[in-house]
Amino acid sequence: MFLITGPGHGAPAILACLALEDSLSPFYPDLTRTKEGFGKLIAGFSTPKGFPSHVSAGVPGSIHEGGELGYALGVAFGAVMDNPNLIVACVVGDGEAETGPTATSVGFGLRKQSSFLTPCQCLA
Repeated sequence: MFLITGPGHGAPAILACLALEDSLSPFYPDLTRTKEGFGKLIAGFSTPKGFPSHVSAGVPGSIHEGGELGYALGVAFGAVMDNPNLIVACVVGDGEAETGPTATSVGFGLRKQSSFLTPCQCLA
């Protein structure tokens, strides 16, 4: 399973999942799955000594592409087309939802949905 977010403000979703499954503490020992650990993560979010507001290379398990907004949904479609048995969740942020590449990906998904893709739910 992949969770894909764009380079925008999808970082809170990724960090929340990593914190809840306790995947941060092996790399950041003070970010444990405790009240104190969650407090440090939240207080340090988007600060110079904490995690940035965007997913970065310092986020465990991330493949950081960075760059322009709008490509998360296209990457999600590509991942599923490469491996049809893969489950992919894609978080599209507010800024990314308003881009041309996202609109193109939505159009592609609507055309291919019945023949190849079987989305569970569309929240758009």
